[in-house]
Amino acid sequence: MLKRGSGILLHISSLSSPYGIGDLGPSAYEFVKVLNSAGQRYWQLLPLNPTDGVYGESPYSSPSAFACNPLLISPEGLGDAGWLTKEDLSGKNDFRHDRVDFSRVRIIKEQIFRKAFMRFDNDDKAASDFNDFCKKQKFWLNDYALFMVLKNIYEGKRWDQWPQDIKIHKATALADIKKKYKTEIKYFQFLQYAFFLQWQALKAYCHQLNVSLIGDI
Repeated sequence: MLKRGSGILLHISSLSSPYGIGDLGPSAYEFVKVLNSAGQRYWQLLPLNPTDGVYGESPYSSPSAFACNPLLISPEGLGDAGWLTKEDLSGKNDFRHDRVDFSRVRIIKEQIFRKAFMRFDNDDKAASDFNDFCKKQKFWLNDYALFMVLKNIYEGKRWDQWPQDIKIHKATALADIKKKYKTEIKYFQFLQYAFFLQWQALKAYCHQLNVSLIGDI
């Protein structure tokens, strides 16, 4: 380090939120303000990859090295983008404040994300930017979205328990899935796009307040 500085380790999931888990919304920006006012220069994070209940929701055990955790998407941010209404965000959820109930959070946020996706899918203004994102990230995004769809189709079973043609990545079998579940694949691509937009905005704000984001490796 060329310049000495101090900071705080706090994973995004530990921030306060009315949706049961910390996210990239108002609390994240407030935390950056606190760091800046306290003269702190670094915000250290844990991995942002998707988590799985099979591995205790550990951010160090993820089904993807490239994808980010949709649970960290801010519903308020989706509202700012025009994909949720005030009514969509007005529901009150009695979540615990001392720990994350991942199973319940998934149910609530899934309902919110589905509403946002329906409006996004009819948002012609966002289509071009979304398509650009998908093209730039196609080296991992398409397979990841397909994997998540297959995981839902086969009720969360491990990939080695899927039908043989799917398991060995047979092109004709996958082509049928891609055609039948085209909208569902787009949904999982949308979640990554939404995360990317909110993450880029938060990074820009951190830069504005001279706070650097670092991982823990």
